Amino acid sequence: MAQMIETPRIIRETSKGYDAYTILEDMLARRELECTGELNDSRFWSLARQLLWLQKEDPQREITLYLSGSGGSVSSALALYDVMSALSCPIRTVGMGQLSCPGALLLAAGARREVLPHTQINLYVGASSRVGMGEDRDAARQSRESAAELLCRLTARTREELEEALRADRWRSAQEGVELGLADQVVQRL
Repeated sequence: MAQMIETPRIIRETSKGYDAYTILEDMLARRELECTGELNDSRFWSLARQLLWLQKEDPQREITLYLSGSGGSVSSALALYDVMSALSCPIRTVGMGQLSCPGALLLAAGARREVLPHTQINLYVGASSRVGMGEDRDAARQSRESAAELLCRLTARTREELEEALRADRWRSAQEGVELGLADQVVQRL
């Protein structure tokens, strides 16, 4: 059974009484989004809607996307990359915790890319990795190839370097993520 994580609520007194809202609602108002846990089709659609709404609100102002997740669908990550690329507002990506390949793809896609010091990154996409509902091994291979091509563009690394990273089930440190070109810098403060 999946464990539900409670989202804390903020309570503020206003001229009309007390107003209560979640931290996620407050973050959205500050143009901050989070992509945590497994990236699936449902999470993709939620983030895509939020990004499109923020684009409509202010097409020039930066959006921050906090990333942390240990799994999910590469095809959902590629779809979210397409949405991010189609927006005119810059997107700052911040990696924290553990990032598997879907999260690492999104980290590398940011206009400004940062990782916290203890972030761990794994680019592994195995032949049996889930790439989306109903997709088979050919689709998994195609997703791995698409991920490698995209990472080549985003990191300025060779296809061979990235193919090796996508096949090696190895966690990299935040600094190794910077050296691989997935992020621009390790940051101490947000």
